[in-house]
Amino acid sequence: MNIMRIPTMRGLQLWLLLFCISACSEQAEDPARDASSPFSPETSQAPRVHPDNSQLLYRFMDRETGELTMVTQVNEVPEEVRKAVLVMDLDPAQSHHPRALFVADLSTPLEDGSYQVRVLDRFEFEAAQNQAVVESSKQNPPRAPVVMFSAEWCGACKQAAKWLRANNIPFKERDVEKDPKALPDLKSAARRAGMTAQSIGGSVPVFVVGTSVQKGFNPSAIQEALQKQK
Repeated sequence: MNIMRIPTMRGLQLWLLLFCISACSEQAEDPARDASSPFSPETSQAPRVHPDNSQLLYRFMDRETGELTMVTQVNEVPEEVRKAVLVMDLDPAQSHHPRALFVADLSTPLEDGSYQVRVLDRFEFEAAQNQAVVESSKQNPPRAPVVMFSAEWCGACKQAAKWLRANNIPFKERDVEKDPKALPDLKSAARRAGMTAQSIGGSVPVFVVGTSVQKGFNPSAIQEALQKQK
């Protein structure tokens, strides 16, 4: 299996932007690749996505690691992410508009063995994503919640939960063994805090306070992190 992994970037729009930049960096002087030239998804020709097409790369977010992953074969794309996979056409004979995003549904092949592909306008997609972020922030004002990643057998976790309640500190508890998304989310939080996923180790509890990640139960460290978020 030929897999390349790229560190996770914040936000889906940044992920797609990275895809577009890399896909459109070649042949930059070709007029057909000028991002300011007229573009319409309805009239744009998408690449034929078929297992036999060796000129394609497939990009998706690995749900286990939270990393952007790139593969060269359809059968290397995990089943759980096949509904929407970004496609890059490496065929030098093709000249796709740099505003074109190709999103393939690799879950069910068509009669000829190929897969359905949608063409999106990168500029419009990014604008919609940015607007969604603005609207979300209006409806859900930012705050500094405490998220405790724990396990049922963890005595320190129970002690920490008791302390948080006694000090009237709102918190959300996520069990890394029962919640399949807990560990990937914790790794992502660690990376956003400038830490490596390995540095948080496999121990609990781990606390995420705003943009801060705290290993182990340290009341003073939690209080300090909360003060910085105000």
